[in-house]
Amino acid sequence: MKRLLLLLGFCAAAFAQDGFQPLFNGKSLDGWDGDPRMWSVRDGMIVGHTEGVTMTDNSFLISKQPYRNFILRAEMKLPGLAWLEMSVGRDHDGMTTYSQRAIFQPRGLAGHAYWRSIAPFHGVVFGGMLRNITQAAERADRSADKPAPAPSAS
Repeated sequence: MKRLLLLLGFCAAAFAQDGFQPLFNGKSLDGWDGDPRMWSVRDGMIVGHTEGVTMTDNSFLISKQPYRNFILRAEMKLPGLAWLEMSVGRDHDGMTTYSQRAIFQPRGLAGHAYWRSIAPFHGVVFGGMLRNITQAAERADRSADKPAPAPSAS
């Protein structure tokens, strides 16, 4: 099985310089929901991996704190700089909107070749991600609409 290792480093000092607010405390996954077999904190970074885990679907690490807009900064072994912007808002009719945008700044010929080679897969990867996030939000919305059970008479 291929090992997938994704290091997400959220450095409070760097974000403060850019006017960003860190979403991660750099110490623990307190305030986050995710499969502990796949998510941990190592050297001040969130680490996700699938080694030794049989997956049947996507897995997410989800913040318990709601955010409207954020930019995901991740360290990956790529020939360039990459980030993913996600945004939640409302349209003119008051309906909730969600958008995501992958951005890549290639470094040299290898970076351009890499980006061109994976471009055909973006629809599958990001389309699946969009569907999963939308479905999770709709499930959460439906469960929030359920009335609380009536207290039992004692």
